Amino acid sequence: MQLATAYLRLHHIRIGSSSHHIRTFQALEDLLPKERREFALDFDRARRKRHALTYDQAGVVSEHEAQELIEEVNEFREWFLKELTAHFPQYSPDNRR
Repeated sequence: MQLATAYLRLHHIRIGSSSHHIRTFQALEDLLPKERREFALDFDRARRKRHALTYDQAGVVSEHEAQELIEEVNEFREWFLKELTAHFPQYSPDNRR
């Protein structure tokens, strides 16, 4: 969620507090390059499962699904940092001292 929000903020997009999680991933899907939109779809799917787990029932998410999401987030983080360095070098962790 934080990486998605950071990516949106770099593009001057701010999501209000109403339905924040839903709208964040919708905006992310619209903004990402076509070949990277699967990130937003996967994150939104995880958001829906989290919602079901929190409010409806237990056991909605398997250990395997959780591990896949962790890998997806790590992949998104790597891509995001490359994009940050390439297009917003002033915000790159490599340039912060």
